[in-house]
Amino acid sequence: MTISDEVREALVAVYGMVPQCPVPRSDATKVRFALAKELFGRSFTDKEDLDQFLDGRERYGRHNHLNRYLMEATGVGHTLFTVTSLSHPDIETDSATTLLAFDQAHFSEFEATIAESSGSEPKPYRESLYFLWTRSLLDGELVYGFLSAAGPYLWDALEDALFAWVDEAFPVTPRKVETPDALAEEIDRQLNRPEAEEKKRFDACAAGSRLIKTMLDDEGRDRMFERDDPWVRRRLTDDGHEIREDIVFSNAGAMEKVRFGSFHADVASLPDGSERFEARIAELVEEFRLRLKELAFAPKTSVDG
Repeated sequence: MTISDEVREALVAVYGMVPQCPVPRSDATKVRFALAKELFGRSFTDKEDLDQFLDGRERYGRHNHLNRYLMEATGVGHTLFTVTSLSHPDIETDSATTLLAFDQAHFSEFEATIAESSGSEPKPYRESLYFLWTRSLLDGELVYGFLSAAGPYLWDALEDALFAWVDEAFPVTPRKVETPDALAEEIDRQLNRPEAEEKKRFDACAAGSRLIKTMLDDEGRDRMFERDDPWVRRRLTDDGHEIREDIVFSNAGAMEKVRFGSFHADVASLPDGSERFEARIAELVEEFRLRLKELAFAPKTSVDG
């Protein structure tokens, strides 16, 4: 893709020349500042100054405008695929990098940190891809992506089910607060002096969180997709401000087939597993709701029985 004049000027400002793109990830912030100056006609003293400007009255337009041009310097492949998540492993990616290799690197770094602090052995790899932030250019439109493996995605599905069930079972009317101080006081009251119905909600949420961990970690339900043939579930939405794609990959086998440089072509080559995935999610959520109901309304027993 031809680099625009704005991006070319920003690159020259940073490097004194136009380097081969994508630029190193470590340089993305410097390029972003230089590009913002080119696009908006003013300098920014630091990240806070730039963020305050971007979050002004035209926040979506300004963010999208800057992100769209920045991808020319940071993206790979025909769609300028760019990973923007803060939890980026310490590796330089290129067109040949697979989504699986990226996730394995991320998992290894995370496990190494846990093992070092706890004195334990790192666990063997398992899919950990969970709402990885990306940007792409599709048909000239900036698209924000959120990528997950099916197993980790179950945490989000069950948490959504938990909060929806708690709202149904223990409805409360929130108190009206009008100032930040009043909001802080209200939060403190709820945490330390909850009313009876609020206490039921908190207890139900705690029980639900424990149940999610039991089902996914202890019972291994998050590994229910491991033996599936590769498939993908992709949803594209547009709220008028941002275009968003949410993509779920069946397992490591699917992620191994997707390369950064041909990301969307590789995704399109995978079978659509949406219908089966949604059916299995619905079954698991229904089981979760039944078990949660039993826990939440079970008679409380004392230590003495």
